[in-house]
Amino acid sequence: MPIIEARRVRKTYRRRGKAPKAALDGLDLVVEEGGVHGFLGPNGSGKTTMLRCLLGLARPDDGEMHMLGRPVPDELPSVIGDTGALLESPAFFPPFTGRLNLQLLAQSSQIPPAQVEAVLDLVQLSDAADERVKGYSLGMRQRLGIAAALLKQPSVLILDEPSNGLDPAGMREVRHLLRALGDSGVTVLLSSHLLGEVQQICDTVTIVNHGRVVTTGAVADVLRSRSSGAIAVGVSDVQRSLSVLGEAGFTAALQEGRIIVDGVADGAVIAEALAAHQLYPSWLMPVQVDLEQAFLELTDDEGSTS
Repeated sequence: MPIIEARRVRKTYRRRGKAPKAALDGLDLVVEEGGVHGFLGPNGSGKTTMLRCLLGLARPDDGEMHMLGRPVPDELPSVIGDTGALLESPAFFPPFTGRLNLQLLAQSSQIPPAQVEAVLDLVQLSDAADERVKGYSLGMRQRLGIAAALLKQPSVLILDEPSNGLDPAGMREVRHLLRALGDSGVTVLLSSHLLGEVQQICDTVTIVNHGRVVTTGAVADVLRSRSSGAIAVGVSDVQRSLSVLGEAGFTAALQEGRIIVDGVADGAVIAEALAAHQLYPSWLMPVQVDLEQAFLELTDDEGSTS
């Protein structure tokens, strides 16, 4: 059974003076146990609404949702102890130190004090733990929020834009942390607009648009399904090779110092065409589509922007 499973979830918001807006329009979401699952979509696509519904912060109009095998939100109290979450901006007592904020949270949930020190160390915040939160940068607040989400040592971790406000070093630290958590067996559901980060750490991904899923699966499979169908060719005599390929009927162009041949499934036919004229490629490789390109293609199909 999946750790998180949502089927046909619908949520409509009424707006004064405007037509109702469907935030979720029959959305399906399946997250298997362990690893990191990316949850992506343009602004307004329904990502945060879906996460809020899973955590009982919003109630869907229709559909079914299960987390850790239990229906939610009806049985959320039975699974919330195994679930950590960081949605939107984390809220803390600004005059209190980071350590004291976590200590108060730990006491309210009967969590051992030693766990506070463990999570502070995990998110690289031990050195600033005795500073007041009102003096924290946005990135430090985000790391404190992740620490709070990890206090319960959850088996499920739900994060909405956890890298918000982090500098490149901070993003790298969070990336390594989430990857390590996923490898340890924690199921991480990660919503983010940083597609390069998602591609580096996620095992699987779901892309949504207008409250509906447009694709889901392993990251490698999603990228493969959006393959450009082009092959890059490295040759010493670029201009002559372009001429030979054009005369042979290939669609070839020079891009960033390399020849790109479109619409060819097998690079061997390119090598043969060039070799017939004593031109020998030093390398050939498929042109890879990254997650950002796949995301834009999939969401632009419905006329959205990111």
